Amino acid sequence: MEKSKKIILLMMIVIIIIILLIGTILMFTRKKEINDEHPLSVSNTEIEKLENKDLFFNIDYYTRKYFGYVNAQNEEAINQIVTSKIEQPIDTIVTFKSEEMYVVDKTSNLSVYVYGMLRRGNIETPTYLIINIDDTNKAFSITNSSNTEYTDAKNGIVNPIYEQDISINRNVYNEFQFGAVTDLGILNIYFEDYKFKALHQTEEAFKLLDTEYRNKKFQNDIEQYKTYLQNNKQQLQDANIVKHGITKNGQFGEYIAIDSFNHYYKIIETGINQYTIILDNYTLVNNELVSKYNQMSANDKVTSNIDKIMKLINEKDYATVYKYLNTNFKNNYFPTLVSFENYIKQHFFDNNIVGGLRIQVQGENYIVTVPYKESLSQAAEEGKSTIIMKLTEGINFEIAFEMN
Repeated sequence: MEKSKKIILLMMIVIIIIILLIGTILMFTRKKEINDEHPLSVSNTEIEKLENKDLFFNIDYYTRKYFGYVNAQNEEAINQIVTSKIEQPIDTIVTFKSEEMYVVDKTSNLSVYVYGMLRRGNIETPTYLIINIDDTNKAFSITNSSNTEYTDAKNGIVNPIYEQDISINRNVYNEFQFGAVTDLGILNIYFEDYKFKALHQTEEAFKLLDTEYRNKKFQNDIEQYKTYLQNNKQQLQDANIVKHGITKNGQFGEYIAIDSFNHYYKIIETGINQYTIILDNYTLVNNELVSKYNQMSANDKVTSNIDKIMKLINEKDYATVYKYLNTNFKNNYFPTLVSFENYIKQHFFDNNIVGGLRIQVQGENYIVTVPYKESLSQAAEEGKSTIIMKLTEGINFEIAFEMN
């Protein structure tokens, strides 16, 4: 009996050992499966989203510089920068816009995972790169990457190569110098991005509009926005920034821009390389603007209102101009919007550059002589119109055109 108990106990011990061995084998197999999924990777690496605006746009600058060499078909420069081939068609001009970056926390040098959009003509392709910066040698290199590798990196799964400081030999093409980022440089990036989306990705451009502005200007109707773009397509395509200003709030700011067609833009940064945009300075009226208007002299109010009317004409927003017409004048001369639209098209250019106004007072009315040119060229065709304006309650006014 005692012997039987010993046999049973021994058998139980053997069974327990077998179970433990099976568990160990299964655990080892599972670990191997995980490692096979990411054979060169480690987890829990210190990697974080790049939130330093200056560093972000410095890296973006050198990435753009590389693609400039691509466009120039400078094989020597390309080979001195890339460590893995980035396939590009040599017959297509490409541009690159960085969207998001994640940086690996290392002793001194940087490895930065970059997600951006590569543009060929009117087509955008998501593109993933790794930018290595050797701060000691002041040099950088670019490695092709993938969506999978980028996503893994965001989750802390990083190739061990990029956990170590990488030494890069400097040459005339890959020198990296951290420089000051200019407001105009950033503004141009936003402006060109908006232009691209407005011309080729209407829905994306519509989303960039400030919400309040979009609701008031276009009644949150993308079809109205499409009509606006169609009317202004050529000017937008040819536009460049000629004047600008900025109001900063920490590392972000609000940019004011005037383009070569005298169109106004307000670009509000909401994050690094993120923004919303307003396309004029009259649709949204706030207490500050009302207060500023009320403090103006009568002549300044008239000048401001003429500026608004001429901008609406340039935008081909004839319906809004039509609302400002004096009722009797409208009934006598332009009983329909179509008749008024035809008049404007006959008497004004596609775009009108306004010169110095001549303002005369006649009772409650202001007689305004408005000279305008088709462009800034000295040889540009010129025109002139007389607008009669009456200032009414608050910031309102009504107009009539002197009919010949």
